[in-house]
Amino acid sequence: MKKILYYFNTFFRYIKNKFIYKEQREDFTGKRKIDLFRRSIIKYRTIEEIANYTIQFLKEFLVSENISFFYWNEELGHFIDYKEKPEFNSKIQIFDPFILVLSEYDLIFLKRNIELLRNEEHKAIILNFMESKNANILIPLIMNESILGFIYANTLKYVSISDYFILEELRYFVIITLSNSLIYTRLENLLKTLEDKILERTKELEKAQQTLIQQEKMATLGTMISGIAHEFNTPVGVIQASSVQVIKYFEHLIEIFFLKKDFRKLPDEFLIILYYFVYHLSISSYSIQTKLYKLKKQLKEYLDNNKIPYDDLLINFLIDFNLYKGDNHIFLNKNNLINKIINLYNKSSEKDKILMLDILKYLALIYENLDRILHSSKSIHKLVQSLRNYSRSSKNELLTHNLVQIIENTLSILENTLKHHVQIIKDFNYNGNIICDSNQIQQVLINLILNAYQALKNTNIKNPFIKIVTNELKEDFIEIQIIDNGPGIPEEIQNKVWDPFFTTKPQGEGTGLGLGIVKNIIENHHGKVYFKSNKNGTTFFIELPKKQIEKNNLNTQNIHPALKYGRYDWR
Repeated sequence: MKKILYYFNTFFRYIKNKFIYKEQREDFTGKRKIDLFRRSIIKYRTIEEIANYTIQFLKEFLVSENISFFYWNEELGHFIDYKEKPEFNSKIQIFDPFILVLSEYDLIFLKRNIELLRNEEHKAIILNFMESKNANILIPLIMNESILGFIYANTLKYVSISDYFILEELRYFVIITLSNSLIYTRLENLLKTLEDKILERTKELEKAQQTLIQQEKMATLGTMISGIAHEFNTPVGVIQASSVQVIKYFEHLIEIFFLKKDFRKLPDEFLIILYYFVYHLSISSYSIQTKLYKLKKQLKEYLDNNKIPYDDLLINFLIDFNLYKGDNHIFLNKNNLINKIINLYNKSSEKDKILMLDILKYLALIYENLDRILHSSKSIHKLVQSLRNYSRSSKNELLTHNLVQIIENTLSILENTLKHHVQIIKDFNYNGNIICDSNQIQQVLINLILNAYQALKNTNIKNPFIKIVTNELKEDFIEIQIIDNGPGIPEEIQNKVWDPFFTTKPQGEGTGLGLGIVKNIIENHHGKVYFKSNKNGTTFFIELPKKQIEKNNLNTQNIHPALKYGRYDWR
């Protein structure tokens, strides 16, 4: 009896080790595999990556090479086979009977247990699909009654109950990861759409901003138009009058040279004087001398002391045309021009004296008027160039410009408005280059200088001035200061001056956009503008970088979590 009990216990332990422990070991191995699968699949973001990893895992688990993964492609609107990428010839419509039947059963189909389905029509549809694909396992991927895709395979391995439960867990993780991927794809598309809309809206706002800036420019030009007309009339009038005088004096010279025989009797020494006199005219200033009486008295005293003959005609000529400027040392060189003229004049007859001085005088007057024409035409050119640069539409071009040249162009535009009213003081401690939109920086300066001028215009301040200072703050930054000695900005409105449409000017004289645009332009140049004001005056400070940074650098700190981490974790 004892032997029988011994053999029975031995047989029982054998059966237990053979089947129960084996199932426990297989179950432990299966859990390790599914844990590995879960930890790995959640790393993938795209459907293609998920499908590829799932197929590779199933190939090893089912010991099969015949495995396919169909998934829903929103762009194409079909269920497509991952293996056929990129052609996607095999397509299954969402309304296909197979898809409709599959959505009714949220379970894994084994070909050997499809007979358990009670609906014969459903059974036939599923069997027909599996036979057409030579498959004996079908794994639907369904979430909330919506099919995300399905997997089918053909394997010679017998799928045990533990294998079936492993496939169920695998199916669960694939569904969750696939759902996350679809959500991520939709979110990514939504973010891209929103980004496109934001860029479009930004462009519209920039366009509106440029329109406002241009309108403010035109308003500023409108206030200066009368002064500009006067500024044009003055040099044009000089040019017209001087041109008439040049023609007149040139005709006199022609008459002397070709019609008067007396000219031919002048000595050769006069030709030498004529040559040097032309050189003297080319390097001299033709402005009328001041303190003429004092110069004449001094010249007469020198000539009298040295017993040199003269008359008023000679004295006037020598002073009027800058041959004598009060320095008696010029007479020490006996061969210089003034000595030659005096010597020849005293040796000539009365008639030749007049003829000689007439020739020199007409020649000098021609040079004088030509110099006026040249100076006036340069003034017109400078004014036209400044107005053209200022009034043209800005293209937001960041180019290298000389800072002082930008300021000088600005003062050229405002010259007629400011002159005779306020003193302009320049203190340029930095005369280098900066990278900027010169057109916009010039508009900033015009606004601030005009504001300073208007603050001074209606006051009784003695010696009103506007001072412009440039400094180099650091290696990469410069500073511009616009200083006036006006009454200052009242403390109660200092917090409002940057607000759009705020103005202290009478209706029709200001839009209230000037300082708002100033601040916007400076901030767009990555600088800053601020002011200090009291009863003794106001100072506006502008700080600008010498170089501009790119505006489109991506700030990785502000990336949406979906883009930063690559996916949403199903956990």
